Amino acid sequence: MTEKISLVGDRLSAQGRVSSRAEGVVRLRYSYLDEAGRPQVHLGRARIQDDGDWVLGAGETVPPQLARCGGYLSILFTGYFERRIRGEMLAYELNAGQTRRP
Repeated sequence: MTEKISLVGDRLSAQGRVSSRAEGVVRLRYSYLDEAGRPQVHLGRARIQDDGDWVLGAGETVPPQLARCGGYLSILFTGYFERRIRGEMLAYELNAGQTRRP
């Protein structure tokens, strides 16, 4: 579950929660178009804490074109079969200067 995502200036921040039994990382994939109109991807990772909470730092610096225009943010936790934790993928459109509470 995603609680808050934000793209303000050149900083991307996000936070959420997965199962308290989860370990590892949540992966963030931000798809956008560069100045030439070519598709690009900015990748981020947030470590899952003992209680299942995850936070993408105090804000991760993103490329200038992404900071100006925004794009589509996918948040993925693949889960662990042996612990019977299901995976999850959420996707949001997130524009420059926007904060969302999905």
